[in-house]
Amino acid sequence: MTAGIIGVARLLQFLGALLLFGASLFHLYGLAPQTAPRPWQRPLLLISAAAALLGALVWSAAETGAMSDEPGEAMHVSAIWMMLSQTRFGLACLLRMAVVLLALGVLLTRQSTRQWTVLTVLGAAATLSFAWTGHGAQNVHGLGSVHLIADLLHLLAGGIWVGALAPLLLLAITAKRSGQSEDAQSLAFALDRFSAIGIWTVVMLVASGIVNAWFLIGPSNWPELFSSQYGLLLSLKVAFFAAMLGLAMLNRYHLSPALKGAIGSPGRLAPAVGAFRSSLVGESLLAALVLIAVSVLGMLAPLSSTL
Repeated sequence: MTAGIIGVARLLQFLGALLLFGASLFHLYGLAPQTAPRPWQRPLLLISAAAALLGALVWSAAETGAMSDEPGEAMHVSAIWMMLSQTRFGLACLLRMAVVLLALGVLLTRQSTRQWTVLTVLGAAATLSFAWTGHGAQNVHGLGSVHLIADLLHLLAGGIWVGALAPLLLLAITAKRSGQSEDAQSLAFALDRFSAIGIWTVVMLVASGIVNAWFLIGPSNWPELFSSQYGLLLSLKVAFFAAMLGLAMLNRYHLSPALKGAIGSPGRLAPAVGAFRSSLVGESLLAALVLIAVSVLGMLAPLSSTL
């Protein structure tokens, strides 16, 4: 029961922090300049920050109960504070909560480019804090520092990709409902801007993922990849990521050109936008499966005997 609560809390934190970072960054590069603020911009980030904070609070209580072997300790503020202030992963969580609370305060100010910039920085800080609660922070000496750096890059790249999916999907939903060429043009603009950095995001994810796999599996443990719980779950995560990459390529090389060609043609616009919306829904669901796998993997012992 406690393990399940910890897993759900980890998922909420991951999803909230990645969206806070990636969606805030998307507001800076993905929306056409001099356009009116979208009605979903602030609510999306408020929900993201609230999810990250809720996940951190639940995780703090559940982890305290798990560490003490006394479920009742999860309800004692003094025990929770001891865990947060005297453990490495507790301090990282404490920092994450402080950053998210600050982000919630910033979200109450007037919407502006400066606000999105500050939220991007705060979201990046919340996202990077996960590196100090993972396997990569257990040994930061020598080659262990390479693992930590790979973790940091993996988190940033994941935030850029996952955080862009929600705004893109909301733009597609808006364009589908309105049927207006202006909304379709906004979606096409956003897709072009995301595609410009998407290839580098994928390269960063793949390269850092390979480094992480080397440390977490170990060069002598690859035969156990499909015979252990950790290896099977890691394989599923890679499969989900590969499916996401396949949909992203479909979007870039087929659906995006079709969308641009349909702008100005009412009969072709609705099907083109609908196809893109369906693809983004699928990509978002796959991203959620990747994050679920990541949340559980962090609770399992890796195959490598060096950790």
